[in-house]
Amino acid sequence: MRAFVIGSKNLSVEILKGLIDRGHQVLGVITRDEEPGMKVWHDKLGHASLNLEAESLGIPVHEGLNVNSDQCKQILLELNLDIVFSCFWGQIIQQDVLDIPRVGIFNLHTAYLPLNRGSRPIPWSLIRNHEYTGLTIHKMHSGVDNGPIISQVKVAIESKDTAYSLYEKVTNAGAKLFDETLPKFENESFEITNQIDEQATYQPRGEPFGGQINLDWDENKKNRFKRAFTFPPFRAFRNAPKILGKGPCAYFVFDQNLRSIHLTGKEFNYRLESIGDKVLRKKIRELVSEIENVGVQVNFNLNAMYPVHDVFINQTILFTVSQIQFEDDWSSKRKTEQPFRYENGLLEIPAIEVVNARILKDLYDEGTKRALSENRDIFLPFINSSESDIKDISQEISQCGAEQLTFTEVYHHFDTEYEYISTSRL
Repeated sequence: MRAFVIGSKNLSVEILKGLIDRGHQVLGVITRDEEPGMKVWHDKLGHASLNLEAESLGIPVHEGLNVNSDQCKQILLELNLDIVFSCFWGQIIQQDVLDIPRVGIFNLHTAYLPLNRGSRPIPWSLIRNHEYTGLTIHKMHSGVDNGPIISQVKVAIESKDTAYSLYEKVTNAGAKLFDETLPKFENESFEITNQIDEQATYQPRGEPFGGQINLDWDENKKNRFKRAFTFPPFRAFRNAPKILGKGPCAYFVFDQNLRSIHLTGKEFNYRLESIGDKVLRKKIRELVSEIENVGVQVNFNLNAMYPVHDVFINQTILFTVSQIQFEDDWSSKRKTEQPFRYENGLLEIPAIEVVNARILKDLYDEGTKRALSENRDIFLPFINSSESDIKDISQEISQCGAEQLTFTEVYHHFDTEYEYISTSRL
């Protein structure tokens, strides 16, 4: 076969070696081995370099090339390729590139698809408490890990597995699976099995929950989360924020200068099992093009709005205030949601819309009880629907004797340092 390899780390080298050992013509590779982030993989984890391996075999290397660029398309078109293999490559490949090789482009994804499409599937399998993960060889479509399956292998998750141990097991199983599947590509006897989208799970780009433990999780989930971030020498997890003062307290959170963003159109247009297409992402990016290193109030509840999360965190939006509870709802539930991180790490600070300043005394009393009973600080963020009520609000806060924080101060409180751990501590 006239083949091409796109990838990084040990598994990409195993693919290259497998193709060469069976007499195939590998006409080029695209790598990202020279990126600064790859240095730790080569220098500290001892991973082979696809770049160096290809060079030693006299195979042309295209370092850091954008696979969707005109330059890449021209290179691939001129090679008259039968097949392309990809692994550990973050770009979503466009359809006109996918159509270039005669047989197609096939990806090795470190999950048992359709579970854990998207980013960081191995840590997510630990966080989600799955019984197994795996590796899947699938034909690439223009979506996120949604193409039909060629072959796959399950890898059981044991109680002591960490991100590191599971990564080793999955990639070793993947190398073996590739060797077993390659003959089927040679004679084109492979069968395809379409994924069942209704069974799919997806995680967006970014560090799971910003690497931070949530105080509302049970101890089992906290432990799984720590193991999901145990991959020395990489940094590990972040703890939840510590208590601000000498003891647990309730704090009002209010900021008259909070900036607002209005997403246009229907709410469901932003709730996608992907980061969205170029048109949608450009639309969102234009809203925040001149905003950075601040927080914003958003008119829609951002839960599961993955395209918005992705653009916001890449545009350095510090936090969002989108989950807004009306004071009548709070009066019946007596529950204030606490700040939390979305799946990609974006910090959400839920708030209550206050119309009547007199509700603040009840809000503070309930928050103080909860702080003492749960031994944690409780944040009481609120927004106000009328500037004319600011004086009444200020007086009510003063009478409560409560300390007041800004939303930005809460963000910085949650921006904790990373722990550095080894497997021996778990």
